[in-house]
Amino acid sequence: MTDVFTKTKRNRIMSLIRSKNTKIELLLCKMVSQNFHSLGYRYRKNYSKVPDRPDIVFVLKKVAIFVDGNFWHGYKFNPATMKLTNEYWRNKILGNIARDRCVILELKKMG
Repeated sequence: MTDVFTKTKRNRIMSLIRSKNTKIELLLCKMVSQNFHSLGYRYRKNYSKVPDRPDIVFVLKKVAIFVDGNFWHGYKFNPATMKLTNEYWRNKILGNIARDRCVILELKKMG
């Protein structure tokens, strides 16, 4: 299956996809603020001192929260059964899965 958009149009569409402050992230931050702030828990967003910049980090408690999309991070992804028309996207998702595993191991080593 070929792309129905021109390369320029596809580039414009993909540039509108946000990687920070998505609706789900903002909703999660609002819930965290309402439920944990009064208990004295403080968090940071996209904390750069931790590998892969987690979406929410409770620094003192050493808790990192990632808001990962099912598709992009390969939830229930089986490359043998999933038919992707473009090898690029298959490799992209497999790369994301591998990177996520490495980040989790590194975070566990940090405690």
